[in-house]
Amino acid sequence: IMRMISGFLVGLALLASPATAAEKVYICAVKSGEEDGGWLSKEYAFAVDADTGAVAVSDPVVLYFNKGQPADGKLVAATDTKTVFTWSVLAHNSAGQRTRMSYRGVLFSEGAEFSVTGKPIGYSNSYSAWGNCQPG
Repeated sequence: IMRMISGFLVGLALLASPATAAEKVYICAVKSGEEDGGWLSKEYAFAVDADTGAVAVSDPVVLYFNKGQPADGKLVAATDTKTVFTWSVLAHNSAGQRTRMSYRGVLFSEGAEFSVTGKPIGYSNSYSAWGNCQPG
């Protein structure tokens, strides 16, 4: 666990490069769902650039499967009430099954509530959790 936490902190440092005026950084914490299969993290860091639609995502799952680097995401929607973004990571489970994990994050402007959903492509499983974010 300490390795994952220190990896997460490295990911935060990678996101901490000078932000542009349109870029916003969010630090989010969620309570994992009852059965998340280990595919949802408890902590996330996002750098969202509304001008370019680029999103950088760092969490322990991304850092583990992406060789310590944040994942590139995509801004799907940005309104006054919510910001929606997606990202994915090529992963494998303990049985050696490989899949692309597809994630969707929704940051609700009022109250800074956050939801995250993860789905392994090609499988029927789906995982979700709720939490809160604050500006980073």
